Amino acid sequence: MKNRKFKIHKWLYYFDIYDRHFKKFIGKNPRILEIGVYHGGSLEMWNNYFDEKCTIYGIDINPNCLEIPQKLNKNNITIILGNQGDRQFWKEFIDKTEKFDIVIDESTCTNK
Repeated sequence: MKNRKFKIHKWLYYFDIYDRHFKKFIGKNPRILEIGVYHGGSLEMWNNYFDEKCTIYGIDINPNCLEIPQKLNKNNITIILGNQGDRQFWKEFIDKTEKFDIVIDESTCTNK
């Protein structure tokens, strides 16, 4: 991926697995949910992988993540602040959001 703005933090073997499962969505404008955005590198990667023909939602607890779509200059990426361990957050999110084609959970739950 040329000219990327953010680093990607993934285990190398993930890429073959992602490609195997997600290539069927190329050119089909998939709706993607990524839980755990970190610094935004994977959001940038998904946008590139799907040739910007996708709608991406990222969920993270860190308010700094809200700046990612602007830093990438992308209108098809939306960041939602929320704690993935909070049942009420999920209820409200699911009630107001359309279904997703792809859900990627990159988070670690530390809610006790």
